Amino acid sequence: MNRHFKIGETTISVLPYFQPIVSMKSDQIIGYEVLSRFFDCGKLLDTKKSIERFENKKLLDGLLIFLLEYTFRHRLKFNPNLFFSFNLSPSQISDACILDGILSLISLYEFPHERIKIEITESVII
Repeated sequence: MNRHFKIGETTISVLPYFQPIVSMKSDQIIGYEVLSRFFDCGKLLDTKKSIERFENKKLLDGLLIFLLEYTFRHRLKFNPNLFFSFNLSPSQISDACILDGILSLISLYEFPHERIKIEITESVII
């Protein structure tokens, strides 16, 4: 499943991508980082440039909501002991409304909050 976002004249398709997080102790998957892969006319786009375009057009919140909802709807396909990690950008860190949106979705989908990790992107620290 993907979602389409209009940026200027371009329609970008976004596909959720679950990157496994593996424990170095047990060599087992312990969670997933939920990422986006961006496509235009079936061609894979550069992730960093795509994120910058989304941020410039103020579409990052919509992207995060899409990724959260997708993950919450498909949770039964995953081991219930795994966690899911989502990245927030610098603009989202300072937006109090985004936390309310995340908490609302957790409640709506009755998703265990202890299985969610929110990460800040490296650019926030820099």
